[in-house]
Amino acid sequence: MNTSKERGKISIIYIIRHCKAEGQEFSASLTNIGEVQSKMLTEFLLPLSIDRVISSPMVRACESIELFTQRSGVTLEMDQRLSEWVLCESHRDDWRDCLKDSFANVDKSLDGGESLNEAMNRGISVIEDLKDSGFNKTALVTHGGMLTVMLKYYNSWIGFDNWERLTNPDVFEINTRNSIINRIWK
Repeated sequence: MNTSKERGKISIIYIIRHCKAEGQEFSASLTNIGEVQSKMLTEFLLPLSIDRVISSPMVRACESIELFTQRSGVTLEMDQRLSEWVLCESHRDDWRDCLKDSFANVDKSLDGGESLNEAMNRGISVIEDLKDSGFNKTALVTHGGMLTVMLKYYNSWIGFDNWERLTNPDVFEINTRNSIINRIWK
């Protein structure tokens, strides 16, 4: 039974990983495959009655959800906090090992990068700001690393192996009332 205090609270959040992109740069666009995936993602999301969309400002994230916002009439909002988790400021050949280590050492950060906990707190602050927003179903469009650490906030067992199994795109549903996570993208 919903009390009047519970009714205004957001209940469902969809965390979406962007479609296939040309690269990792801020301005990296979707590939031709990514554009097809964006159409599939739109068809998948339309029946979910999403009433708010907030995206990383990185081009690949915006392009992934743009068709959905056009077709649904939901305004696309941008939030820098949904940008990809910055592991370190420069390319490293051992980045996968460093990423895996970050899941075991959640407060460790590399030169110019964020620790897992720092990235998690950044992403979760978006969800915290949604409380009492009046929206029932919000979609957050982000990136693989950020998506994984946001899910880890709700379930501590989520780690590197979960990140490795992500697809482009990917969609997870979080019921914020009971912290149940379901991967709903097939």
